[in-house]
Amino acid sequence: MTDPASVRKARGAFFTPAAITAYLAAWAIRAPTDRVFEPSCGEASFLLAAGERLCALGAPPDRLAQQLHGVEIHPASARQAARLLAERGLRASVAVADFFDRSPTAEFDAVIGNPPYVRYQSFAGEARARAARRPELAARLRFVRGEAEQLPFADAEFDALSFTYLLRYVDDPAATLRELARVVKPGGRIAMLEFAVPRATLPRLAWRAHTRLGLPALGRLVAPAWFEVGRFLGPNIEDFDAREPDLPGLWRGCGIEDVHELRPSFGAAVILWGTRAR
Repeated sequence: MTDPASVRKARGAFFTPAAITAYLAAWAIRAPTDRVFEPSCGEASFLLAAGERLCALGAPPDRLAQQLHGVEIHPASARQAARLLAERGLRASVAVADFFDRSPTAEFDAVIGNPPYVRYQSFAGEARARAARRPELAARLRFVRGEAEQLPFADAEFDALSFTYLLRYVDDPAATLRELARVVKPGGRIAMLEFAVPRATLPRLAWRAHTRLGLPALGRLVAPAWFEVGRFLGPNIEDFDAREPDLPGLWRGCGIEDVHELRPSFGAAVILWGTRAR
């Protein structure tokens, strides 16, 4: 039996569209022997894409259960994941458990997924306290205050880099992007998510109505400050789109090669990824 919409919303059950999972799996999985982990697999959106990517690279289908691993805290979703994988002729090891109960080990080549859309306030009580107590998490995370235009890191310090909603807010996107690329090792991967303006006429008209009227109205229902945020976003996104109409070209000019672009949500978002030039 399928949970009602209110229950699915409360547990963050919003699953990623297939077009996006396919692109992310292609970006993350590079060899037919890669072992892949999905920490909140839901109904297998990413595991399906990962299995198909591995098969396309030449992985034997009968070995996928040893290569694909997922964790899902909701038993019904885990059962649905197994069923959907079987319908595609794919197999994976899906455990019904809380991801934060697992002891982390360096056994996977790629970790892909989309965190559950659970409100911060809902991640509370013992579950949150248990996650905060994990020494493995504390040892692997470091928060540093700095500016994107002048990062406090050495050249080629990182294996990979990702960022979201950044280039709209800097005076010189090209200089900022060159600085981001500077701290990535040659051959390391760089990825970005940003809002965008749809290219097609009808989606663009709908987008403009939503950003000029819908977002401010929704913001006003929350608080005066959110009304201002809603009123600011549309023009800000459109201004950046006009200033930087060729983002892949911008990336290539900043020392990033093998650049790919995906525009999901009818073009209202843009995902770019590439590798630091060697």
